[in-house]
Amino acid sequence: MIGYNPGEIEALGVTIDSIAQSAGEKIAEILEVDIVKPMSTIWYSPEAIKLFTNFQTTCAKCGKDVQTAFDAYRDFIQKAGDTWAEGTGGPKPEVQTVSEVSIDVPITDIKEKNAVGSIDMNVELARAKAGELEQIEDKIKTEMAALASDLSASTAFIGAGQADAVESLLTAVSESVHEIFSFLTDGEDSLVGLINAYAQEHESTAETISTSANNATQQVSTGDTSTGQ
Repeated sequence: MIGYNPGEIEALGVTIDSIAQSAGEKIAEILEVDIVKPMSTIWYSPEAIKLFTNFQTTCAKCGKDVQTAFDAYRDFIQKAGDTWAEGTGGPKPEVQTVSEVSIDVPITDIKEKNAVGSIDMNVELARAKAGELEQIEDKIKTEMAALASDLSASTAFIGAGQADAVESLLTAVSESVHEIFSFLTDGEDSLVGLINAYAQEHESTAETISTSANNATQQVSTGDTSTGQ
């Protein structure tokens, strides 16, 4: 740390906050573009509105977790600056805290009914989207790794422990992102669970209708129109 001044350390607070905000914005953007908007043209139901309302809450929690992770890194920088000040007799830096990280994913495109007033789901497309969730999560984590790399490059001069601190930050953010996708994939009330339930219900209904139609056809062809009474 010798040769660096408090102003340089304090300036890192601005960098950390900027990258934290970029992380929140990128997570929200991908979730909206790759999940919410596609599902808004695939699934129309009160259950869809309920699910995505709860999804917003999960995303908001992720925002708080991301803020906490970046602020922990800011605290690492603060402590490194304090150590430098104590070792040189200089003034301690004041590294700004990370401001609120918002992961606000709009869900206004999710509707209770389609254009003709029906509750509906395109099961084939819904299942296809469900199958993409792991790839979407990986996409977000790749973006987070890129931001962590930018942060590491900006703060590399801190030296001892810096790389480990960046790795801890990335791990914390990735775990929080995974919670969003667990909400979408785990359990009967998840997106995947509701898609599967809808598909099974309508496949069962279609099979019942098909069986009834076949039975009626057979009765007509054999001349048996009795009702069994």
